[in-house]
Amino acid sequence: MKPFCINESCENFLPEDKRGYRRKPAASVEAAEAEAAAEEAAAELTVTKSASPTENVKVGDTVTYTVKVTNSGNVKVTDLTLEDDHGTPAGFATELEAGADTGDITYTYTVTQADVDAGTFTNTVKANATAVRGDNPAEVQAQATVTAEEAKAALTVTKSA
Repeated sequence: MKPFCINESCENFLPEDKRGYRRKPAASVEAAEAEAAAEEAAAELTVTKSASPTENVKVGDTVTYTVKVTNSGNVKVTDLTLEDDHGTPAGFATELEAGADTGDITYTYTVTQADVDAGTFTNTVKANATAVRGDNPAEVQAQATVTAEEAKAALTVTKSA
C-alpha cells in the first residue's frame, strides 16, 4: 500500500476530516469481515508405504518397509501415531505443521514360514493424529505387498528292508 499524502495532486491524497485531522479511510465492511474470518480448519493426513524386496522372499529374509506421513491439511497436527503389525515404526516427528512430512521412516520384518506358505503377504500401516484446531483427521492407511519365492514341495521316501 502506498503512503498517504497531503498534497491534493497526489493519487493517495488524504483529505482533512471536519475537525481538521487527516485519517486513513476506514476499511470496507466486507474487507474487515474477510480478514476477521479465520480459514476453516481442515486436518488431513496422507501416508505412503513401500517394501524392499517385494518378490522372491524366503523364510528368514528381511523385508524393509519405508513409510512417510504428510500433513496435507491446513492446521498443525500432534500426537501422530503409526500402527503396523509387521514392525514398530519409531524415531519420527509426532507433530507436523501443515504441509510438513515425517521424512522416510524405515523398519524391518523377518519373513515367516506362514508368509511363504501363503505365497504373498500384504502389510498395512495406519496413521492417526490430533488436530490443534477443528476436527481430527481421519485415520489413513497404506499397504505394501510382498511375494514369496516359488513353492518347491519335495518329498523323499526311503525304504529299507
